Amino acid sequence: MKVAFLISALSIALLSAPAHAQERASEGLRETISAEIQKLATAANAGDAEAFFALTSGSENLVIAGDGRITRGLAEIRANMKELFVEHGSYRWQIGAAEVVQAGRHVVIAVAPCQFTAVGNEAAVRLTGAITVVFARDWLWQDYKVVHSHRSTGRIGVAVVE
Repeated sequence: MKVAFLISALSIALLSAPAHAQERASEGLRETISAEIQKLATAANAGDAEAFFALTSGSENLVIAGDGRITRGLAEIRANMKELFVEHGSYRWQIGAAEVVQAGRHVVIAVAPCQFTAVGNEAAVRLTGAITVVFARDWLWQDYKVVHSHRSTGRIGVAVVE
């Protein structure tokens, strides 16, 4: 009877304990991850696909989503982003300060405001939104790598005067 009571009490205690919660990242980790996000934007702005993809896991499980379009796997993502990289110079990504949380021992989630400006002949179109990037690292990767990214904008582009 005592054993059954002890097992029941232990089970209740274990089940009522919270799962590993997300924790705000240390200042050093926040700076590291913010720098990685800036590298993504710099690579995209320069049209440097190799630099961009060097920052990702390179996995077939990689997912990049943006404004309703979901691309999965490195080959599909490369094919869909090829046009974007060819058009570099006609757009600019700007990423604001990131909020960074640890979602596990080797998983970090960063959320940052972003702005995409596409420059046309007459005026620029500016999209404002947010980007969420999930970074992970394991025994193979020395640095954090992108395993998932999602970008969204709040509205269709608005013409602005530059």
